[in-house]
Amino acid sequence: MSDRGAFETETLMLLLSLLVIGFLIGVGVLQYTLTGDPGNLFRNLGIGVILLAFSVGLYRRWSE
Repeated sequence: MSDRGAFETETLMLLLSLLVIGFLIGVGVLQYTLTGDPGNLFRNLGIGVILLAFSVGLYRRWSE
């Protein structure tokens, strides 16, 4: 039996990181709607962008 399933490992890693980014953005939007302060939203968006950049770079390097 192969150690690879229906999805490649790097694809699962990218999907997991997109799930985390979506969670961060969702929490930021929730905090913004509750408090009205956009600081938390922008912080979470910034973290999401940095995480996305690292995830895409790791995906490209890993898939080679």
